[in-house]
Amino acid sequence: MKISLVEDEKSLLEMIQFNLELEGYDVVSYMNGLTAFNDMEKIIKTDLIVMDVMLPGMNGLELCKAIRKVSSVPIIILSAKGTTIDRVGGLKSGANDYLPKPFDLEEFILKVQILLQKNSIKTTI
Repeated sequence: MKISLVEDEKSLLEMIQFNLELEGYDVVSYMNGLTAFNDMEKIIKTDLIVMDVMLPGMNGLELCKAIRKVSSVPIIILSAKGTTIDRVGGLKSGANDYLPKPFDLEEFILKVQILLQKNSIKTTI
């Protein structure tokens, strides 16, 4: 399964990508929201998108809304902005889940697995 990862903090991007690859996922990463937006055709063909909110070029909420206009690919937002208002805003933007940073890696991997499992069930029905 293929995952798009949009995160501007290099060390966090590398850690997330490494751990997702350990789980057997193929990960395509972007460090800029606008770059990810410009690669929309490729991103929406992945099985899951994981993105930050505070991104250079285009923020994650804008990117999430743009993706939702053309695709129902599952989206998890990871963000340092973790208030209830922030989480609700992320979900209203079209994300399927919102995990505030810092997050527990095991919880994150489980959320990835659950969303991918739900999505594969939908596509097989």
